[in-house]
Amino acid sequence: MGFSFFLRHRDAVLLLVLIIYPFVVWKALEAFQGTSTNTEDWLPESFSETQDVLWFQKHFVADDLLVVSWDGFTLNDPRAAQLAELLRDPINVGDGQQLVLTRSVMTPEEVIARLQAEPLSLSKRAAEKRLCGWLTCEESTTGCLLLLMDPDGWPYVSSIVETIERWAESEPTLSPESLHMAGLTLDTMAIDEASNRNMAAMMAGSYGLSIILMVLLFRSFALAMLVFFDALFCQQLSLAVVTLSGTQMDSVLLIVPSLVYVLAVSTCVHVLNYYRDSLNEVPLAEAPAQAMRHALVPCLLSTTTTAIGLISLTVSSLVPVDKFAIFGTVGLLLSTGILFILLPCQLSWLGPRLKLLPAESAETPPKGSYWDTLQWFVERLRWPILAATALAFALSGWGISQLQTSARVYDLFSHDSRIIQDYDWVEENIGPLVPLEIVLRMPTPEDGDSGPGMLDKLRLVATVARLVDNHPEVGAVISAATFAPPIERKSRRPFQVARESFINNQLDSYREEFSQNGFFVDAPGEELWRISARTYAGSVLQLSDVLTTLRRELDPLLDKAATFGFKNTSLLFCGGVPLVQKTQRQMLLDLKAGFFSAAWMISGVMTLLAFVHLYPDWKRATTPTQRGQTGIKSILAGGVSMISNLLPCAIIFGVMGLTGVRVDIGSLLTASVALGIAVDDTLHFLSWFRQGLRQGCDRREAVALAYRQCGLAMIETTLICGLGLLVYAFSPFVPIARFAWLMFAMLSVALVGDLVVLPALLLGRTGRCFQGIDR
Repeated sequence: MGFSFFLRHRDAVLLLVLIIYPFVVWKALEAFQGTSTNTEDWLPESFSETQDVLWFQKHFVADDLLVVSWDGFTLNDPRAAQLAELLRDPINVGDGQQLVLTRSVMTPEEVIARLQAEPLSLSKRAAEKRLCGWLTCEESTTGCLLLLMDPDGWPYVSSIVETIERWAESEPTLSPESLHMAGLTLDTMAIDEASNRNMAAMMAGSYGLSIILMVLLFRSFALAMLVFFDALFCQQLSLAVVTLSGTQMDSVLLIVPSLVYVLAVSTCVHVLNYYRDSLNEVPLAEAPAQAMRHALVPCLLSTTTTAIGLISLTVSSLVPVDKFAIFGTVGLLLSTGILFILLPCQLSWLGPRLKLLPAESAETPPKGSYWDTLQWFVERLRWPILAATALAFALSGWGISQLQTSARVYDLFSHDSRIIQDYDWVEENIGPLVPLEIVLRMPTPEDGDSGPGMLDKLRLVATVARLVDNHPEVGAVISAATFAPPIERKSRRPFQVARESFINNQLDSYREEFSQNGFFVDAPGEELWRISARTYAGSVLQLSDVLTTLRRELDPLLDKAATFGFKNTSLLFCGGVPLVQKTQRQMLLDLKAGFFSAAWMISGVMTLLAFVHLYPDWKRATTPTQRGQTGIKSILAGGVSMISNLLPCAIIFGVMGLTGVRVDIGSLLTASVALGIAVDDTLHFLSWFRQGLRQGCDRREAVALAYRQCGLAMIETTLICGLGLLVYAFSPFVPIARFAWLMFAMLSVALVGDLVVLPALLLGRTGRCFQGIDR
């Protein structure tokens, strides 16, 4: 079944597309409903760090906190008590529903009063000191409310924030602008808001820019709108697939429809250039089928290499990257298949109405054309070009070795965004926000073994908490010792021993309170003591260094404690810090694995194409040596053709490493995707170069033919794809903006590589591996 089949049923195909278009748009719009991103869900459940978090959440309530403060907050601020009561009551979540969304709301005044009351009877200063870093500042001049979310309250975080902002508006001395809110609860909402904010405007900008470029390039508004209609249909279809699969859209998956759109435009541009060439060869009625036959192999090869670049990202262990790879690949393959059915039908129907002029003949180019000038430049400066390329690879290799990654929430937003400003205010005025949970696991003594008493257990907990608090990157530590009476050993005199025995018996009555506060669990076979620390979100220190230092200091303590009856006691680290540290390390591993997987697979495709071109030599060979030479030339040709494609990723990531720009999840996506897209232009250039060789041209003439036949199309597709994505650089969500900038930069460097570096290689000795033995 060829293109003639679809042309015979042209009207039915076009009518079918018009009928299903509204359904596709409807499902595409549904994809944007309920967008949700939680950075703690980026690692798969199979990872030990994720398993530790799940284990922690099973035994302790997840610490999904929201910190709320404002300018002029004091420890006995009556407004804090008013807001706390409001948040403890049921909150309107829409549709007439009112739900209690918090499981605990704490104010400094209430907690200080609790610590001053019996049985602790702490002084006010001692109570304030225990709250330092998580409810009050060190000088006790300001503080905050601490909200802990109810497990069922996650879908309604925005309702809590709106309630707080409305309350601030109703207060004469406050306003929403004077509020400062931060914490894990707010992070998820802020990510979703930032990634969706202005998305419609940026899409419209991308549409408008691509239409303007196509009108200028095609010199036909009707043709530009035809391409826009098809690319938009492909984009909406990629979103509909997300909805129909039951997958929830997230901030990373939002990039897929924009990528599918520009790739669809790129495919249309190449097909239309083949269509204009066909007008020189066959009658108008036969031009659509002729164009599709010419475009079939190069466009399918381009789709294959781009799909390889996308699918190689599935080696990533990060859940959003894996989803991006799968839906990006599905969207690309669907759009290519649809365009190869839809475009010939549209051109058959609209061709006579478009009144397109045939493309200028490539056989008789005008004297002194810009392609002749560019080729003259490349020929004269071939060695400096190749030397500069080698130097760029060398410097980039050094830069890539210095690459660092970041999965901190702090790096997902621009530094002038509201959430980052609030993070900075809270961490500067109160304390750090990133959780590090440490659990002391004390096995229950066997029958007949009394084991350490409650006082000794609390002293071990307090010692661990003190060592953790001494780390410069830790700003606050809370444990059961925070809510216990003074337990320091003052002396070993007889009356002190009797006093400790009394305290030990008294502390047994605190077990229930420690459990209610979420810092103690009497689990089967062991007792679990939670020590909750906080690190700074804005710190650039490698979080792995924090964990390594803490383990180095705490392991000897446990060894010493074992001699005092704490046998087999162990520590478990979990929470935000281990997750971020693992995610950062995994991002760098995934970047390398994905890129090298794509590079190897695409190199294999390029080598296979070179072998197909040299197959007549292999077939004519009479000895194994001659066949071996043909195979070696194919491998060399595949390697040479990859140089201009590896150059963009090497330069861009090398510059990032040399300048200290950290790789985030948006950057992680670009290397493999840009490699797959960059190969598209290389394939078209080499296709015409090889055709010139088959026609009897020498390498210089074959390069000139390739320049004239596809050079302009390469510039057109780079402009449309690069500028179409660059619009998203204005996104307030840094990974989307970074993806846009890097893709534009890589595609621009790839264009230079294909128009300058690749011809320099083909015109030199390395170009001989593309020629047959008889040449």
